[in-house]
Amino acid sequence: MAKLKVGNGVEEGVVVGSLIEASAVYKVDEHMKDAKAKSGRIVTGSERHALGGNF
Repeated sequence: MAKLKVGNGVEEGVVVGSLIEASAVYKVDEHMKDAKAKSGRIVTGSERHALGGNF
């Protein structure tokens, strides 16, 4: 994932765009917390993207 270009999904070369809305960001965050609480292992990333917003 670290080598994939993150940004506006309509820009050339961007492979990973943002989530559709803030509630989706919240849902993903809750899934991450739940996985960690159940001894899940984060393989890549673990923090919100530096672009902020819905990233």
